[in-house]
Amino acid sequence: MAVLLASAATAFAGLQPSLPVPVHVGHAIASPGGKSYPVLVDDMIPEPDMIASKAELDRFFLRQEDRARVLAGPAVEVRTGSAVRTVHPAPRGLQGLPAAFFLQLLTGLFALLIAGWVWALAPRDPASILFGASGATTFMFTASAAIYSTREIALGETAFRLLAAINAAGSSAFGMAMIAMFLSYPRRILKLRTIALLLTPFALWTVATTSQQLPDRSFGTPLLTSLEMLGILLAIAGQFYMTRRDLVARAALTWLGLAVAIGAGAFILLQALPLAIGLNAPVDQGAAFPLFLVIYVGLALGLRQYRLFAARDWAYRVLLAGLGGALLLLLDAGLAMGLGFDTAPSLGVATLLTLLAYVPTRNILWRRFGGSRKPADHELFQAAIDVAFAPHSIDREARWQMLHRRVFDPLEIVEGTAATPEVIESGAGLTVPATATLPGLTLRHRSAGRRLFSPDDRRLVDELGALVARAEASLFAFQRGASEERQRIARDLHDDVCGRLLSGLHTADDAARVIFREVLGDIRALSSALSGDRPTVARLLADARYEAAGRLESASIALDWPIDLQSFEDGVLLEYSAAKALLSSLREGISNIIRHSGASSVRVSTSLEASLLIMLLADDGRGFDPERDRPGQGLKNIQQRVGTAGGTSTTARRDGWTELRIALPTVRGPKAPAEYKTAQA
Repeated sequence: MAVLLASAATAFAGLQPSLPVPVHVGHAIASPGGKSYPVLVDDMIPEPDMIASKAELDRFFLRQEDRARVLAGPAVEVRTGSAVRTVHPAPRGLQGLPAAFFLQLLTGLFALLIAGWVWALAPRDPASILFGASGATTFMFTASAAIYSTREIALGETAFRLLAAINAAGSSAFGMAMIAMFLSYPRRILKLRTIALLLTPFALWTVATTSQQLPDRSFGTPLLTSLEMLGILLAIAGQFYMTRRDLVARAALTWLGLAVAIGAGAFILLQALPLAIGLNAPVDQGAAFPLFLVIYVGLALGLRQYRLFAARDWAYRVLLAGLGGALLLLLDAGLAMGLGFDTAPSLGVATLLTLLAYVPTRNILWRRFGGSRKPADHELFQAAIDVAFAPHSIDREARWQMLHRRVFDPLEIVEGTAATPEVIESGAGLTVPATATLPGLTLRHRSAGRRLFSPDDRRLVDELGALVARAEASLFAFQRGASEERQRIARDLHDDVCGRLLSGLHTADDAARVIFREVLGDIRALSSALSGDRPTVARLLADARYEAAGRLESASIALDWPIDLQSFEDGVLLEYSAAKALLSSLREGISNIIRHSGASSVRVSTSLEASLLIMLLADDGRGFDPERDRPGQGLKNIQQRVGTAGGTSTTARRDGWTELRIALPTVRGPKAPAEYKTAQA
């Protein structure tokens, strides 16, 4: 790279001889004893496009030829008024070239190398070919401008006209390559043949401009490139419509579009557009060319999909950084041109003002538009506590999904099996690993499909999982201690209280024995629950039917409750709270039937639906109509018990029967680590 730069700079430097004394506007140069040529303001303009008419342009090139011929001689007289000083021109050399020369040349070389690298990776891909062509054209207009815009006094007419033509052709060809690329990437909007026909007027206009055949300079390169920039923006708008359902393509387009808008768009606004409408450019051309580096770095990353899933974050950072750079250039130009500051003080003051005005504004804009806000640490901690401390497994899983929905707003959440958080599907998906008691998840289409997942999102998932795991560990430790105390109480109930009740059972009368047996059953159930023994659905239903049948038989009410106990697997369990809610609700329901309904028949059915135990209790009495009657305290108690256990209860009147439906969550096999099984009792 350094060798290429040095070789190019040395070759270009030979076209620009240098005088050992400064020559300014108002001086005159001449061959010894020859005609004097004054140095005019128009002779020092850096860009021929600033000249309004073709006749003035021809006179400009003739003056350049006359002065270049004088500079090519062995000696030059520099005349200031009556004072004459004879000097000898020398090759300008690398040290004599200004910084603006190297800045423009470096911009073109970097664009050429990056575009060539992308093209080499996919030499047959139309988008890569067009991108490579845009890099070559960028080198054309930057390298040619580097020579004539930094000349010390003059260039020969032939060399100057050739360089100006190369600059104009390169600028226009860049615009055409960009239009063609955005019409074919990321989605093909038009066929290549149609694109070629669409660009033919621009190509003919370019030929007329570079050959200086246009009668009116107002239709020259500045207007041409401004219209091409408009064509680029229209092509980008078309791509936004075409990629509305393709998140990956939309992310690439966001990256590409912003890069071009910042790079080429800012250059057009600062250079071509002012010249096209007859104004002076507010920023020196050499200082504006580096804006094209934004394009080539951004486009290279976007086209090859490097870091593509972070496109939106990067795009807004590039946008804000570009705005800051443009603000700095505009302030510098305004201070230098408007207030007459020297170069160094104007740059320093512009930098200070940019820092004071731009940085706070950028931070506000970034917080507002730069992606989703990461929740504060206390919010994450509170969310982790809410998940870990949910009273039931179904509620815990629902809160686990709700947490990720609130943080990432995905369009889809499904259970997954990934062991680590990973961004998948080019950023369209994100995996969430399982914790001790919570399932793994796969999230898709972040922010309701408007964004892709990024590495920051992966780290946030890792942080959420670690917080929930720590909260679960703390909960396990607490519940382990509580479980040990419950087991002690369970032993005391079983050994002491039950022993005393058994002694009373043998001495009581028949009515008291019924009460003693119910109390013993409740205490045994409570003791089992305290010791961590969760009843199976089959055993619970068998006990419940036996008790219900006895109560209804004593009230002369028929019971129809068929149960195929083998259909309920031994591994289907109920938490104590759910089992207690089911038995208490059944007792309350049967009590209501006996006391108030006047029913002659009761039927009960039970079934498993997914992870829910469904019980329907119906009677043929006068009934309760939820649309007409107000619920009594008994029904309210049932709703409260079932709701506390994580279930639901509803009543309905159908075909002369009043139905009470109870749904409660079951546990299918062990779902927690060993130390958690006892603690969940």
